[in-house]
Amino acid sequence: MGLDKKIKVFWSGGRLTQQTAQEYAESIGGTILEMTPQGKALEAWTKDMDWVDAESLWKKTSADFAASTPKSRTHTIAFIDSSRYRRADSVWKKIEKLILDKKGLTTEIRDINSNKLKTGTWP
Repeated sequence: MGLDKKIKVFWSGGRLTQQTAQEYAESIGGTILEMTPQGKALEAWTKDMDWVDAESLWKKTSADFAASTPKSRTHTIAFIDSSRYRRADSVWKKIEKLILDKKGLTTEIRDINSNKLKTGTWP
């Protein structure tokens, strides 16, 4: 089964949010962007970059990841860390969610607080 057919799990927040989303995705046979070949390469390439320099690369790759979600998929999941990452200019809100909404895909939002998060527990 290709990555485009798996359940897509999105996230917006820091490393703990990413880790939580990845652990959840793995538990349901899904994937986050950083688990794909493109995501792994981009993560390695931008690791030491300032966000200002890496942002456009992540936006493009995030848009491709969201756009490749099959229309037959009726449900996606997003882990969002605090209201800060729901802001209008976040990659999640400005790019990924808009693409999923245009495709008519329902997205379940799971709010988490990474300050209280324990790895291995999904909200």
